[in-house]
Amino acid sequence: MSFIVSFKGQFKPYPLPDLSHYDRVHNVYKSKKTGPIKDDEAGRDSHFESGKSGASTGISTYKKSDKEFKKEKIPHQARDLMSTNVKVMSEQASYQDAMELLKKHGFRHIPVINNENSLVGIVSEKDLLTANNTQRVSQIMSDKVLTCLDTTRLQDIAKIMLHEKLGALPVVNEKFILVGIVTQTDILHFVTNIMSINDLF
Repeated sequence: MSFIVSFKGQFKPYPLPDLSHYDRVHNVYKSKKTGPIKDDEAGRDSHFESGKSGASTGISTYKKSDKEFKKEKIPHQARDLMSTNVKVMSEQASYQDAMELLKKHGFRHIPVINNENSLVGIVSEKDLLTANNTQRVSQIMSDKVLTCLDTTRLQDIAKIMLHEKLGALPVVNEKFILVGIVTQTDILHFVTNIMSINDLF
C-alpha cells in the first residue's frame, strides 16, 4: 500500500489504476538467445579480451556496473524530495487567512487539518480563486485527499499525479501523520538534477 485516500480524517487504501501506459519501456535487453557464451563468440567481440576468461571478466564488470546503477539511480522515495517544512491550515480558517498564507510563502496548495491535527483536506490556489471570500476553508477545500507514504517511489508518485491531474501530493508516515508534501515543482527539480548528473533521460 503506497497511496491512501483521506476523507474527513479517515484513511483508506487507494485502489491503484492501470498505469502501464506511462511506462515507455517494459523489457530492456532481454535476448531470446540464452546460455553460456562460446569461445568463438567471445573472440569475435572486440569489447572483450580474447579467450573465455576475458569474456567472463567483461560480463562480470557489466553486471557489477549495472547493479550499482540500479542501486544508486533508480530507487528514490517521497522522503528524498518532499518538502518537510509544511505549512498547514485549520479547517476553521477564513478565506482571507488562506489567501494571505498562499501569497506570503508562494504556495499553490495547503494541507488542511482538524483539531486533532489529522489531515482532512487540501486547499489550492484555484479553489480560492473560485471561492466566495466569506467562506471558511472547510467550505472551500477538497475533503477527499489522495496522499502517499513517505516510502512511495518517485516514479509511482509521478504517474499518479499525471493520472489524477494533481499539482501536489501530501505525504504521510505509517501512522498516517502528515510529514511532507510533494509538488510538481519538486519533481521537476529532481529530474533536472538527475539530467545534469548523468544521461539517464
